[in-house]
Amino acid sequence: MARRRWACFEWVRTFAIITTNSNELVRSIHDRMPVIIASENYDRWLSPLDPDPRDLLVPFPSEPMRMWPISTRVNKPENDDASILDRVDQPVGIIAK
Repeated sequence: MARRRWACFEWVRTFAIITTNSNELVRSIHDRMPVIIASENYDRWLSPLDPDPRDLLVPFPSEPMRMWPISTRVNKPENDDASILDRVDQPVGIIAK
């Protein structure tokens, strides 16, 4: 007699980082960047009624963004404190242009 095994399912919260081409600011360090949805488009992005929000998957404008060098401490998950975002003169291992 065959027996059927039922797996126990549970919800697992996951996420994905959707990327796009980099904007002018980010391009100086990488050719891709995360998609940033502008706040005025949140409802549209989350709506199950909008059949195709792919036109929102574009580089965020450079103007409202700021970028500064931070410590390479960011590369270790155990370094989980606000000071990790403090500006540094020149990160170790980065060659100034």
